[in-house]
Amino acid sequence: DLLRHNLIPTVYNLPAAQAVSEAASDPTPVYIKVDSGLTRLGVAIDQAEPFVERVADLPHIVVEGLYTHVPFADATGREWARDRLEAFDELVDALAEAGLKFSVTQAMNSGCILAGLEDRCNAVCPGHLLYGLSPFTADLGNISRFRPVLCTIKTRLIHVAHHPIDRTIGLGGTLAVKGGTVTGVVPVGLYDGYRNPAEGKIASMLIRGKRAKVIGVSLEYATLDLTGIDQPGIGEEIVVLGQDRSDRITLDEVAGWQAARPLDVLMSLNKRIPTASLKEDHRTANPSTS
Repeated sequence: DLLRHNLIPTVYNLPAAQAVSEAASDPTPVYIKVDSGLTRLGVAIDQAEPFVERVADLPHIVVEGLYTHVPFADATGREWARDRLEAFDELVDALAEAGLKFSVTQAMNSGCILAGLEDRCNAVCPGHLLYGLSPFTADLGNISRFRPVLCTIKTRLIHVAHHPIDRTIGLGGTLAVKGGTVTGVVPVGLYDGYRNPAEGKIASMLIRGKRAKVIGVSLEYATLDLTGIDQPGIGEEIVVLGQDRSDRITLDEVAGWQAARPLDVLMSLNKRIPTASLKEDHRTANPSTS
């Protein structure tokens, strides 16, 4: 199927390489993935040299690229990544001495780029940076030049309830609210990728530039405490993420409330959320970084 659609396969074990060889009738490019220590996909780096040589000898196979992945999230990981990049460079050099050279070699990712690491490869594979995200749990690199792909998530109030007396609400009546409390409901819930805050965390959404505490998230709805908001109305705009007047809820904040990474939150958002793209001329939008 890959060859029929003119796609280049990645191989990291002999059965896959043999399958490509048998399916091909003409010289066919493949990429080989090397496991430099992540221990996910890839041929182990200490076994890679004979493996690459064997794949290169298969009929109809042209090893076009060699690549690996060395993710890290903190200063300790940076030193590990530096060591792994050097090991990969040494593998590429050893294969070159054996007569095998590749059009593409790649080991650097967003973390390596931001942390100022270097290698002798001729390609990089940015991931987080394409979305304006930092791959780090610590401030190892400045991403201020990169715009977040997710700017704003907005919704509207679909229900407002006034509670004149003390009562219990929520799942199993586990939340006590005082008389005078006002709650509101928005159609954003678990199905959309929005989660209840982790234990000890307080999540909020913005209404009129003020923070309203999230007091519960169910399958398709979130309930807010709107006490203190003057006559909140059905249809009123609620900012789940983004700027509202002088306040802003960031993706990092939402991730912190959920005890998750920003990437986890971004990837969990459901495709049923309507989206709108903003198109700007980068030459004039931010001249200092163009």
